[in-house]
Amino acid sequence: MKLLNITYTFALALILTACASVQTGMVDQLLQPSAPGMIVVSQPIGKGYYALVERTNGHWALASPLQDSPITHRQNDEQEILFVNRRLNSVAPNFDLRVNSREAADCTPYIQIGHLYTLCNSYFSTIDPGTTFGKNIVSCLLTLCLGAGTRNILDHNKVQQVVIEIGLIDLAKSQIAKENLVNYRKEFSYALKARDVDLLESLIAKYANSDPDGLIPIAKDRIANINSYESMYSRLIEIIDNTKSPK
Repeated sequence: MKLLNITYTFALALILTACASVQTGMVDQLLQPSAPGMIVVSQPIGKGYYALVERTNGHWALASPLQDSPITHRQNDEQEILFVNRRLNSVAPNFDLRVNSREAADCTPYIQIGHLYTLCNSYFSTIDPGTTFGKNIVSCLLTLCLGAGTRNILDHNKVQQVVIEIGLIDLAKSQIAKENLVNYRKEFSYALKARDVDLLESLIAKYANSDPDGLIPIAKDRIANINSYESMYSRLIEIIDNTKSPK
């Protein structure tokens, strides 16, 4: 019993040490040239784009176009699912939320749900040998090794490698630019048709440094025409009112 307690204490110390070394919230250097401030995190944050990627003959490529709705299924173990935030400040694997795949996970073959996409069956994981050793000692002593397995941690370098190899940041930037162009055209089209001076002025300020279709001069002309018309209309009303007034 004394030996069991000593072994358990030793294993617990190893686990706590390993957990303290897990990367959380650090800036991932390989991504900085393309997206300053971007970090690798353990799950999607905010709005963004999902990418299904696949490894063929050791090389990673996009398996389907980026989409803004979640991708939750992969066809084989050579595929991974990534999410890049629309603000380009984080990237993450899109692990199945039914399993707690955060920065680290206990992976036990006997109880692993194989069809779910988790840190335990992802390329983006690395086995932590120290914690795994302690975990298995405790498992074999207490459960006859039924709980034996590995302690896997999210490997930031692997995520960065795939992001760079498939050009995910540039793909996201291109998608963002397309969406921004669509929104820009829709906003100006609505404001011009509505003859809304306040809205037109706000759009002129919003797109002062980005006016790809040259809509700002058109908006300014429309404002001038609206103001001129309103001035003329006000003058006409004034004349009519004066005509109606008794002399």
